[in-house]
Amino acid sequence: MHKFWHLISLCLALGLIATTTAKSEETSSVKDEGELVRVVVLSRHGVRSPTQSRETLAAWSTRTWPQWPVQQGLLTKRGALLTSAMWENLRLRFIRAGLDLTAEQVYVRADVDQRTQATARALLDGLHLSSTPFAVSKGRLDPLFHPVKAGTCAFDAQSVREDILRQAGGSLEHLARELEEPLRRISDLVAPVSPALCQKWKLPPDCALADIPGVIEVKGNEHAVNLQGGLAIASSLAEIFLLEYAQWPDKLPAWGQANDAVLRQILPIHNKIFDLVNRAPAVAGPRGSALLHEMAAALAGTHVDSRVNQARLTVLVGHDTNISNIGGLLGINWQLPEQGNSAIPPAGMLAFELRQKHSQQMIRIVFCAQSLNTMREWTEAAPLAEAAPVCVPARLTSGEMALYTAEAFSQRVQSAVRSQCMPEEAEHLREQAGL
Repeated sequence: MHKFWHLISLCLALGLIATTTAKSEETSSVKDEGELVRVVVLSRHGVRSPTQSRETLAAWSTRTWPQWPVQQGLLTKRGALLTSAMWENLRLRFIRAGLDLTAEQVYVRADVDQRTQATARALLDGLHLSSTPFAVSKGRLDPLFHPVKAGTCAFDAQSVREDILRQAGGSLEHLARELEEPLRRISDLVAPVSPALCQKWKLPPDCALADIPGVIEVKGNEHAVNLQGGLAIASSLAEIFLLEYAQWPDKLPAWGQANDAVLRQILPIHNKIFDLVNRAPAVAGPRGSALLHEMAAALAGTHVDSRVNQARLTVLVGHDTNISNIGGLLGINWQLPEQGNSAIPPAGMLAFELRQKHSQQMIRIVFCAQSLNTMREWTEAAPLAEAAPVCVPARLTSGEMALYTAEAFSQRVQSAVRSQCMPEEAEHLREQAGL
């Protein structure tokens, strides 16, 4: 199975699979697909340590948690290694597609966190552009990646709750029943939770993670929205175990209990809970509109920053939340082998690709990420090709591939974004970014 998907990835990455209809896909040459004009990528950072404090982790499980080689929430050396190798493979594919990139043809912008900036450096290393600078916001918070926290757009608390409950099937209790199997599996992996966590939820001191109810929380003057409770904790734990799986090839995550088969059982709970919040229209609109607008402008060559318009490859390095927001706004999904529906693993990337054939321009959307096997087993001693990402086409809810004419894509973006979240901040965003 791994060899099959690896072969597919060699053809599919960044549009190297031609599609005639949603039901009929066949491999074609780059020449048949037309010239690759420009690519705009929204990337997640690579493998990092958990963002939760050790106190929080100790509440979730009283087992002895592993010691990470970096501080809380930082990109690890292995995370950088995997990212560089992935982008070195992508560089070769760009060259085969006729996109031989120079420093002047690449624009990279990263969020202000260490894990995003270190990922930007790693991907530039992979592109053989190590000395190329990248843009970072001059402020402590980048409004492009965090518009709600920055105050350039706002949530409506009631709409957020209604959207999340609607996507949960009417109630969080209904969702917990739907996810009962992976929830129980994760509950067993981490047991026992701390008595203090049980007490917080007014449960007996020997409660299990699966016993903790779910709550929707909009807090901080409506600057943040989260799920709290058993489902949310289980979602975060599944993500942590994936990070452990990639970070330490010599030992299994979850205290030696989670092999790849177990990961495949529990990752769907993370995908589901993550999408439940971040794809909710009342969340995706405020959080994703400015970013989608920027990406579309970069693709069309109409960005306020001339450096972006000059670039043939633009890469924005943010977070899985950003990618999920864009997926929700455009109504697109993707299926990663072994990782599930709309999974966004470390260094995963959503790519908008502009091609021109004769007088027609077409835009294709693909999602690329390394497989579980690659994240687990690849080392610098292995062939570079084995670090290549798997790339799959993004699809609409109808099942059709996300493939647009340039005009149709522009119209789709205009209909998706929240007008109150832009375009004023476009100039503000430009002023905030600098090399």
